[in-house]
Amino acid sequence: MINGNKTEKTNFEAHPYPEKWQPLFLALSFFHAVVRERKRFGPLGWTKLYDFNDSDFRISMRQLYIMVEEFDDVPFAAL
Repeated sequence: MINGNKTEKTNFEAHPYPEKWQPLFLALSFFHAVVRERKRFGPLGWTKLYDFNDSDFRISMRQLYIMVEEFDDVPFAAL
């Protein structure tokens, strides 16, 4: 299971289904980086300013981990 205290590399390698987990984890990490970088532009292009912080990222990572582990096919509609 994902641990918030582990390094990103450990979390990246931690899943029993790495062929599904690793691309989705990288996509989530990229999304997190884009939203964090976008913060410096303020509300321009966004309807409301929201800070996607590290705790949001950890919760999203855990949810993604569970969904990849529980379902045979990744439920993209739910994600």
